[in-house]
Amino acid sequence: QLENLKKISGEEIYNFETLQAKVLLYKSNILHETIIINKGKNDGIKVGDPLIKNNILVGKILKTNFNSSHGILITNINSRIPVRIGEQNYKAIIVGNPKSERQLNLEFLPKKYDFEDGDIIYTTSIENIMPDGILVGKIKFKDDEEFEAKPLYDFSQLDYLTVVRFGK
Repeated sequence: QLENLKKISGEEIYNFETLQAKVLLYKSNILHETIIINKGKNDGIKVGDPLIKNNILVGKILKTNFNSSHGILITNINSRIPVRIGEQNYKAIIVGNPKSERQLNLEFLPKKYDFEDGDIIYTTSIENIMPDGILVGKIKFKDDEEFEAKPLYDFSQLDYLTVVRFGK
């Protein structure tokens, strides 16, 4: 029944164990976006576990307590997520953009890259930090030269999340 419910709700079935969690607190300002969820060490949550909503990465676990965990959103400037971009699979690190709310920066891009407008950004499993292939965002061109990396999830809708048990 649970598998059928996941199919109906649109939540993707991962090769990893997942756990539903309720967001207890969401704190946001231009430099610091964090959440607290109602699952912790007693539920098998570990530091580094990804937090997803509607199959889109929204953050990762930063600290765990017995019955709650502190998460950091991908738009937080302290967040570092390894990603691959577009059909060419360009590797980079996604970091929150302190100059613009709910935007992302791409760091450690290769010297030569050629993005297309609408290129999709996925997680990559470099050094086993994050599972491969979780949707993160997309490339949006402002003009011919300038682009921005936009998260695909609307962060005003954080009520329940799925924790992917991936941490070591």
